[in-house]
Amino acid sequence: MAAGFNQQNMFYQNFNSSARFFGTVQQVPSMGDSISEGVIESYVKNVGEFAAADEVIARIETDKVTVDILATHSGVITKYFAEEGDVVEVGVDFAEIDTDQTAGAAPATPAPAAEAPKAAETAPTPAPVKQEATP
Repeated sequence: MAAGFNQQNMFYQNFNSSARFFGTVQQVPSMGDSISEGVIESYVKNVGEFAAADEVIARIETDKVTVDILATHSGVITKYFAEEGDVVEVGVDFAEIDTDQTAGAAPATPAPAAEAPKAAETAPTPAPVKQEATP
């Protein structure tokens, strides 16, 4: 088995004469003429979530501006190469996106816990009050 890396930053692996695509690595884009680095402010999409091409996946803050980072390809985000709060330079690897995955193939989020019974359903029923007849 031979693994490789092509010019479009796409990982693949050859199985005899067929190739299986693993994903694409996205770099930190240019953020302006004189801006060479920024701080990852937040991730809008988490690892395991589907992102459409041109959808905001993160925000990077610089000393001049906050920049929305857009997904370059549609797919499931499999890895971020830095944490929130880290300083990243323009051109370094930022995220890995599995373009073989589709929106329906993203891992399901855990089902919400069953709702707690309402107070009226769990409160004990008060005993009936006996009323005495007046003579």
